[in-house]
Amino acid sequence: MEGYLNPGSDLFEMALRSQIFVDKSGLIEKTNRCVRTLQRYICVSRPRRFGKSMGVDMLAREYYTIIRKMLGGRGFADICMIPRKIHLDKPAVVIELKWDKSAEGAIQQIKNKEYIDALKDYQGDLLLAGINYDKKTKKHSCIIEKWHL
Repeated sequence: MEGYLNPGSDLFEMALRSQIFVDKSGLIEKTNRCVRTLQRYICVSRPRRFGKSMGVDMLAREYYTIIRKMLGGRGFADICMIPRKIHLDKPAVVIELKWDKSAEGAIQQIKNKEYIDALKDYQGDLLLAGINYDKKTKKHSCIIEKWHL
C-alpha cells in the first residue's frame, strides 16, 4: 500500500474526491469575511489529526507576529502576539500558560515579572491572558485582562 499523497498521483486525486480531504486554503479569506458580522463565530469541528491547530496557527499568523518565550522584564512570557502593521486595530496579547496552578496566578506572573516591559514601544491595546490546565479534572481555566500601557 502506498503511503504518499503527492499532487498528481491517483491516491491524491482519490483523496480530493473523498469526504476526508479538507482544503484549508480558503480559511483566511472565509474568516476575514466573517469578522465583525453576525457570522463571527466559526466552529471548525473535525476529528483529531485534521489540522485544526494548524489552521488556527495559520489564522493567527495572518494577523500577528507570534513570539514564543518572549524575553521581558524578569523572565520569559510563554507567548506574545504582536499585531502586524496592517492589523494595528487588533490588540497585542501576552499569554502565560500554567499546569495545576491557576489562571489568576498566570496573570499575576505576567505583572510581577514585568513581561509587559518588552512591549514598551507598542502603542496599541494589550490583553493579558492567563491559562491553566488542571491535570486531574482535565479542564482549562482562562482569564483575559485588558491592560493599558
